[in-house]
Amino acid sequence: MGVKPKCDSTACDADPSLGGFGTVALVRVSILFVAGALAGCGEEASSGGGSPQSARLSKSDVPKGEWPLTVSEGVVRCEGSAVIFRTPDGENYGVNGTALSRGLPKIDPIWKKDPAVPGARINISPVLDRGLRLCR
Repeated sequence: MGVKPKCDSTACDADPSLGGFGTVALVRVSILFVAGALAGCGEEASSGGGSPQSARLSKSDVPKGEWPLTVSEGVVRCEGSAVIFRTPDGENYGVNGTALSRGLPKIDPIWKKDPAVPGARINISPVLDRGLRLCR
């Protein structure tokens, strides 16, 4: 028969069937792992987005002159692989083709025109890239 571990209220002797770890040690490691995973989720939520797949994004988050929108802030989120930007007044806009294919309106009404290049717009990548990072 196997070795029976000796346990008290704080620890168990190493049990070969547990890979040399005591039961209490394994439970503590499991709790730490779950707590760490939840802490990672909370970090996104604490950024103002309200869920692990959303984040507040503002003009102050990007280098000066590179904010591509006419509103100064909003919430970018990922739904599946669709990147969506919500303005402070509650309007939702599709940032990528996936979002547009789901029927969201184009972001064009709030997307700044590039004053240096007629017909062009400011690079949307600060919004798009942040949203795509949320999709991972």
